[in-house]
Amino acid sequence: MSDYPRWSNQPHTDKRAGPARYRQCEGIRAIRVQAGTYRGCLPINGLFEVVTDPRVVRGKLRVEVRCSWHGAKPLTCFPNLVVEPNQYELFERFHGEVIDDIGTPRAPGP
Repeated sequence: MSDYPRWSNQPHTDKRAGPARYRQCEGIRAIRVQAGTYRGCLPINGLFEVVTDPRVVRGKLRVEVRCSWHGAKPLTCFPNLVVEPNQYELFERFHGEVIDDIGTPRAPGP
């Protein structure tokens, strides 16, 4: 599990943000989302480590996921992705790569 720096001047919203870093995991609870969003970011398709199960908060279905926002952990909790019903799948004891940061997407390296 990654340790994340504290929030310090991260943007509150970013319409260009997307998956920016990944990490390998073993035996975690994970969620695969389609078109999940957080703080106005681009719709995200991918796998995340689950912190809390999907639940309705302020009229939207949200799931707290263990990752950072522009390299830091938000002040009160991990990101709460907004997901649509039937647009996610939960996995128990997942082994593989998950999104570890939502931020400025990096170009693929060599």
